[in-house]
Amino acid sequence: MRRFVNLVVDNAGGGGATAYKLYRVAASALFSSPPRRQAANVLDPDDVEDAAGGLPPPAITFHPSSLSVGPGNVDFLRLSGDDSLLALDVDGRGLLYNAASAAVRYMPDPCKPKMEPISFTTAGDSCLYVIERVPFSGNPGCFEALTYGLLPDDDDSLSSRMGWYWRSLPPPPFAKVGYDGDIHRHRHRREYDITASAVVNETELWVTAHGAGTFSFDTQAGDWRARGEWRMPFMGRGEYVEEHGGWFGLSSTPVKGLHLCSCRLCSYDVPVVRRWLDGLDRLPAAAPPKRSFLMEAYAVHLGSGRFCIARFMEEEEEEKDNISLHPFFRVAGEKSKNDRFLLLTGVDVVGSDGAAVVVHKSIRYKFQNGDFVCGYSRLF
Repeated sequence: MRRFVNLVVDNAGGGGATAYKLYRVAASALFSSPPRRQAANVLDPDDVEDAAGGLPPPAITFHPSSLSVGPGNVDFLRLSGDDSLLALDVDGRGLLYNAASAAVRYMPDPCKPKMEPISFTTAGDSCLYVIERVPFSGNPGCFEALTYGLLPDDDDSLSSRMGWYWRSLPPPPFAKVGYDGDIHRHRHRREYDITASAVVNETELWVTAHGAGTFSFDTQAGDWRARGEWRMPFMGRGEYVEEHGGWFGLSSTPVKGLHLCSCRLCSYDVPVVRRWLDGLDRLPAAAPPKRSFLMEAYAVHLGSGRFCIARFMEEEEEEKDNISLHPFFRVAGEKSKNDRFLLLTGVDVVGSDGAAVVVHKSIRYKFQNGDFVCGYSRLF
């Protein structure tokens, strides 16, 4: 099992700039032996303990350049393992941070800066694959690979050098330039945003694009393939769990709400989805007159069928006129006067046939000292 869960949140720095703090929470803190609870298929929202002392001290704080001061203008991508992450700003500048050695390395600039990047790592190569959430074939470099190996410029050199470099990859088929008619004589480009992603068979990158279906990229052959008009069920990343032969992730529907689910991604057929743990959008009750909102959620596979489910929430005090604004709809960068929390839950998918989920602990951390003011978060 991985030792740490990595959390990046925004921090209200001085001079109006947004900084980013990396916290590393010990994964073992989320699991008890033996577990406090037996197998469950619905999460109890009020079975929560408050973390004594809050989050651990941050491992590092990233300060963006003066040109990239807004929330979300720096993004963070995980490399293989749980010790390294890549920080990329909107201008393409990058830093590679390794927590185990507390070392920072300057990285080469990508062919094109990335907006809302989605990343993949595969077994057997030293690559980080990065694609924009809304890829556009008119912008070369919307899909790239960061590779460690013989530098291309040194192929014919007697003193060949090894290092990191970027290479462009073909954009997905749904990134074609398309337009949806004329609205008031203006042409509107049709965009297909990526809603789900997964690594399949160790060498294939699968994505679901809203309104376009599911596609796969073969990292060895270097080409895209349409899988069908169906979509993967995940809300974001699906992760393969070898012990159960399937891909697990969070899913959300208007009827079923937010839940942990799994499916198998091995063919062109529509996958059969299994729900494992419901009730993830049910939050601990806030003391009146406050009420709770779910802001963001992640599921991170820690290994051996164990997951950390992270939920970011806000307790908001209802206004006198009964009009309140959900955190998602506030003006970007607006500071909240309400309390914001992180809920981390350790769950274990056990058994084979007829397997079940065992819920271990749910721990609540209160954000302090200017953390998570703008609502930016990454967890891996």
